[in-house]
Amino acid sequence: MLRAKNVRVYFNKVTGKDIDGKVCKNTEHGLGASMRGVFDLVAGLDDDNFCKQNSNNDFDLKSIHSYDCGRKSYIVKYEDTLNVSVEII
Repeated sequence: MLRAKNVRVYFNKVTGKDIDGKVCKNTEHGLGASMRGVFDLVAGLDDDNFCKQNSNNDFDLKSIHSYDCGRKSYIVKYEDTLNVSVEII
């Protein structure tokens, strides 16, 4: 479904040969994985989406994001004073 919408998808089935002691430490649930290691690995696969396009951030841009979660929406507002407010509607 994601590929049909032109979303880049990466899949790697982890087996015993992938245990490196850094990112993946075992084959049990969760792989004993380093979250930082997983993030760095994925970011390296898709530099286009993990690269900053400009130096502005949500605070500089005074961004407002809305996240719809069932019957409620979470409105997150950033201010250039480094304040963040969240409103649930």
